[in-house]
Amino acid sequence: MVVYRVRRRGFTLVELLVVIAIIGILVGLLLPAVQAAREAARRMQCSNNLKQLALSLHNYESAHKRFPSGTFGILNSTRAVDYDYNGPSWMHMILPYIEQGNLFDQMSPQMSSNVPVHLYNGRFNVLPAFVCPSDPQGPKVSTITTQWWGNHGFHGNYAACAGSRVFTPNAAVVDNPATLEDETDVADFNMINRNGMFFAKSRTRIGDLSDGTSNTIMLGELLVVRDTALSAVAQDLRGAYQFGRRGASLFSTLEPPNTFRGDVVTACIDTRWTPCGARSDVNMVIFSRSQHTGGANMARADGSVTFAPQSVDRIVFQSLGTRARGEVVNSDF
Repeated sequence: MVVYRVRRRGFTLVELLVVIAIIGILVGLLLPAVQAAREAARRMQCSNNLKQLALSLHNYESAHKRFPSGTFGILNSTRAVDYDYNGPSWMHMILPYIEQGNLFDQMSPQMSSNVPVHLYNGRFNVLPAFVCPSDPQGPKVSTITTQWWGNHGFHGNYAACAGSRVFTPNAAVVDNPATLEDETDVADFNMINRNGMFFAKSRTRIGDLSDGTSNTIMLGELLVVRDTALSAVAQDLRGAYQFGRRGASLFSTLEPPNTFRGDVVTACIDTRWTPCGARSDVNMVIFSRSQHTGGANMARADGSVTFAPQSVDRIVFQSLGTRARGEVVNSDF
């Protein structure tokens, strides 16, 4: 009887390497697409957050006949440490309108008792509605020290628009003939006379937005930076809702989103994504920044949310930051 043996041939080493190489190429092609899809989802969530905050600001305005102040104290106050020295911001006032009424009730007794905001109960609560999932540094809670200026709590990614100028000019300026935009400004070291919707002790009403609600930016994005120590170069105030005395939850449209020009704050950490131009209380300014590709989300005063590219015309972006300067703007970005 003849027995035939069937030889089973396996993969050779070369064939195995070819298969591994093909799988590697496919993964390399798919990974960017997966990452892009994830970022698109994060950007959509960020846009939805801004939409909810914009609606809550309108609900506040309907109830109180004006929008909340950007900060209820003043910037650079030399008073004793009290409410005016460091008052609550616009964020605290809209808590009841974003289903955070319990937190607002927890803070209310201190609001009524002249207590500075950096001592409020509940200041360490992280509020997801104020956090953009695209920011790898967020959410941030400042607890670097037991001293109040390093223990003031939650930082978020959304800021209210103060206009198209720096926050605290310490001297009047006039137009520069070399530039096209209107640069005339008055000395305003306490930030009580800015041209946007939100500033120190602002009381803006819908009727004050003569430029039109669709032509006025109300909210924008910020990036937060984690503190590493208690010092001006190792601590970052941007996005701090309990640090109104430095305008930390406000921004300016003086420069387009993600500008290379550095922010000016009394304490900021200089990074690639969050450049710090100077540490000072004079000419303070914070610009809109995000880690979305190519720009940042903005909520306008009509409640709509649009994506502002970092390539937007600088003068157009400045015009959208003002509430009543009469500019003719025709831009949906």
